[in-house]
Amino acid sequence: MLAIPFSCTDWSSFHEIRGLIRLEDEALVLEYRISHWGCFPKAKVRESHVPRELIVGAGFKRGWLGSVLTIQTGSLRAWEDFPGAVDGRARLSIGREDRELARELAALVCPGKTAHPVDEFA
Repeated sequence: MLAIPFSCTDWSSFHEIRGLIRLEDEALVLEYRISHWGCFPKAKVRESHVPRELIVGAGFKRGWLGSVLTIQTGSLRAWEDFPGAVDGRARLSIGREDRELARELAALVCPGKTAHPVDEFA
């Protein structure tokens, strides 16, 4: 089982989200904690399930300052429980040591649709 640490920012409320993303049989699962910038994370672990049939694209882009795993869904409701997704798209920052795992996850989540990143800003 692939479990990859990620982080992202919810710009609407200035929260930082840190957690793990993993692929299960029927869904992409994100377990995460939310914290205000500069504060300790809240103790409550939250979980969000994104059904695999709603995922329309996945991409991984390696950059100098950081790498980004982008997941695009065909429905806004897929990200209902996850505050870090905008317009049906989640951009998850991935650490250097987990780049290859993230590339593998993108290929497993949406086979055949990972040739290019989901968007040019990923």
